[in-house]
Amino acid sequence: MPPAPLPCVVNSLLLADLNKDNKLDAIVSCNEGVVAVLAGNGDGTFGAATTYSVSSAANVVAADLNGDGYPDLVVAMASGKTTSTFAILLNMAAAGPPAFAQPKVYGGAVGSRQVMIGDLNQDGKPDIMAGGTPGWSTEARPLSFMTMVTGQCRRQCFCPGCGPTSR
Repeated sequence: MPPAPLPCVVNSLLLADLNKDNKLDAIVSCNEGVVAVLAGNGDGTFGAATTYSVSSAANVVAADLNGDGYPDLVVAMASGKTTSTFAILLNMAAAGPPAFAQPKVYGGAVGSRQVMIGDLNQDGKPDIMAGGTPGWSTEARPLSFMTMVTGQCRRQCFCPGCGPTSR
């Protein structure tokens, strides 16, 4: 059987086990503003793509953001001069094929193409870091740091030389 074609022009690829079946699934972001999730078959092939609309999708990372044991997706949005920085897709797959809630967009730094996840403030919860794209103007470009507080993101910014602020 030939592999299923992707529904888009891919600009990033991530492999992760999204549904705890011990098979790597493929997640791609696409130039068309789509994130496609393909369930792994365990033999190096993948099923048909399920797509989610994420405007200006540029890069995807996965981590369990809400503590349910399943990796959620964070999608960087290359949004140019707007403040839409990234979208979060919460994993809804308790069993069966990977499935995600509709994306929730969070504002932050201008036009970030990259996001990273780590415990930046050592509270035991994953934090999301997104940086702005320099060059749109002469103002300083902060890093946007989102920390999970009771399942919601709280924004903190770090500007070179000005320290952290909460929003």
